[in-house]
Amino acid sequence: GELNYATEWDTQKKAQRWSCYELYPSNLETHTTRYYSDTNQYPKDPLLADSLQWLTDPYWRSGFDHGHICPSADRLNSYEANYQTFFMTNMQPMRNGFNAGVWANMEKMVRNQALRRDFCDTLYVCKGGTIDGGTFNDGGKVVSTTWMTTGKKLIIPRYYFMALLKVKNGVY
Repeated sequence: GELNYATEWDTQKKAQRWSCYELYPSNLETHTTRYYSDTNQYPKDPLLADSLQWLTDPYWRSGFDHGHICPSADRLNSYEANYQTFFMTNMQPMRNGFNAGVWANMEKMVRNQALRRDFCDTLYVCKGGTIDGGTFNDGGKVVSTTWMTTGKKLIIPRYYFMALLKVKNGVY
């Protein structure tokens, strides 16, 4: 089958750095509903050894949402594509107000742009969060790129990003 999305997973931190994917009319068609399971809502990634990923959900009762990086709503074209967006390797922890607010609004805007034939034929999307814990000087104040680490060692980024590249008639 075709590649659904690509992700970079830090196996030592058990944290996702980014996911990148393509948006174009055929993969934005709706042929299924959002994946849901009572017993396996956030499945393990079958491409990773168990020792390199979470075996129990570190988000559970952490106060953070499972923030999809390749969104479920961008992958309703097939059951398998949607199911894969629920892998823990495609998640970043997010406060609900951000995940359901600004982040969701940005994702909707990106989807709408990808559907505009006058804007692009394909939209390449790369999104993620800062997990490396570096620091930078912000006007004399030293700021960490991570916000915190939970008791279960789940890294909470301070910053999240989206980068887009549009292609229209073969021109980037």
